[in-house]
Amino acid sequence: MTNKLLAARDYISKSISILPWKYVDGQKRPALKWKDLQERRWTVEEAEDWWTQWPEHNIGAITGSISDLIIIDADDDDAINWIENNLPETSWVVMTGRGMQYGYRHPGSQVRNRAKVDGMNLDIRGDGGYVAMPPSVHKTGDIYSWAPG
Repeated sequence: MTNKLLAARDYISKSISILPWKYVDGQKRPALKWKDLQERRWTVEEAEDWWTQWPEHNIGAITGSISDLIIIDADDDDAINWIENNLPETSWVVMTGRGMQYGYRHPGSQVRNRAKVDGMNLDIRGDGGYVAMPPSVHKTGDIYSWAPG
């Protein structure tokens, strides 16, 4: 069983809606139509079928109310410092190929996706969004991983 499939099973067990994704022309793209996955979670069997056929595909978490998850994505040191000085601590911290992702519980009302918040390299992924999850491979070759602690 691949690391991505093991991770997918773990995320599903934690009620996180997942989807496979890949790089297309250097951009993250879902590997399938995923509108329904914003309203229903994949089963373990669906994940096993997918990653057995396409083990190279990365794994993503669909953000928003479906997963009770909002992600603040910081792509440089300035954005990371802003988060660490202005937002509550969280145990959900993922190291990406360019920075860090900080996860928070969904507040219960709609959270829109936003990019370059206040001109910073800081994005918000809420309802209708998704983020890469460990152990996905960033286009730089770095592996997305959980931050220590």
